[in-house]
Amino acid sequence: MEAVIAQLKQEFSEKIDKVNLEDIDTVEAFLFIHLEILSQHEALYRNFISQRRLLGEQVNVCYLGIQSIFSHHFGLLLKEDIKVPLSMLFNTWLGLIHYYLNNDDLFGKEDIISKNRNQWIENYLKMIK
Repeated sequence: MEAVIAQLKQEFSEKIDKVNLEDIDTVEAFLFIHLEILSQHEALYRNFISQRRLLGEQVNVCYLGIQSIFSHHFGLLLKEDIKVPLSMLFNTWLGLIHYYLNNDDLFGKEDIISKNRNQWIENYLKMIK
């Protein structure tokens, strides 16, 4: 499992690094890209986040690496003076995603991200403004 998660981290890193942040001028655009990347491996990511504590220290290191990659790029995008700390902004966003994925039985089991992405982004943006 370690190798699979390490590969997932590498793939997420490569995909987010391909994104030219100069072409992304809104938080909304970044959130959409983040969800697009996660949705490509939704089932694996869902299992990963729900079982990561059981999978050992190396898996948790990969988990932190994945979140750090996205958080770093998210922080680079936020140019305006936002009063809420970046960690709270990003963790709130992740909390929303992880809640739905961990409770997939309540939300349709499949394609949770694609079914909810517009609603998540729209309401998250309302919360942070």
